[in-house]
Amino acid sequence: MISTYCSGLFGPMRNLATACILLLISASGPVLAQTAAQSSIDLAHRQRVEERLAALDRQLSDMTGVIERLQHQQRQSDAKIRGMQGQITALKKAQRATPPPTPTQPSQTSNNSQSSQTLPTGAPQEAYDAAYGLLGQGKFAAGEKAFRNFTAQYPDHTLTANARYWIGETLYARQRYQESATAFLAAWQADTNGPKAPDNLLKLGMSMLHLEKKTEACASFSKLLSDYRGATARVRTSASRESKSLGCS
Repeated sequence: MISTYCSGLFGPMRNLATACILLLISASGPVLAQTAAQSSIDLAHRQRVEERLAALDRQLSDMTGVIERLQHQQRQSDAKIRGMQGQITALKKAQRATPPPTPTQPSQTSNNSQSSQTLPTGAPQEAYDAAYGLLGQGKFAAGEKAFRNFTAQYPDHTLTANARYWIGETLYARQRYQESATAFLAAWQADTNGPKAPDNLLKLGMSMLHLEKKTEACASFSKLLSDYRGATARVRTSASRESKSLGCS
């Protein structure tokens, strides 16, 4: 409306036309200012959205890197476990190839002692309790024999996994670390999902530690901590402490 009025006056009244132009500019100023302000708000919003997307991309990239490192460590741990299993297998073959010492004629007293330490003929629980009782008396050699008899007599019993573990403990207590490592590895392989599996890995690592095999010890502790998160606090704490003491990666 203002523009129509001003255009009619532009010819004869130049001064008045100039005033009209100024009036038009004055009238459109708020609209232009509002448009510019809205554009500035939209730009700021887009910038914030782009910054958030960039931050999410960085977080996703970091998370992917962490997952890849964990997967790499797991592959390394599994490879070390396989290598350790090969070494233990070689030790077992070497032990089988070594002829046993010639037995001496036992005395009557020895015969009586051995006969009192054999497994009873009762139920499996009684046999297991009898073998375990020998450990409480500090009779580790007799306990080993009793538990080996138990595993041979009851290979599928629910207590057999425990018996295999205690065979390793009787050897570990007598500082026969190569044999204890063999026993704990065999016990773990026989029942990787059983309640004694974390304990077997812990004592396998500790046996390897005594044999000065740091790589194999670290592999055992790492396998325990990564695969057996539901293990008892005692077992996980011991594995973590030994792992840190060795400087395992």
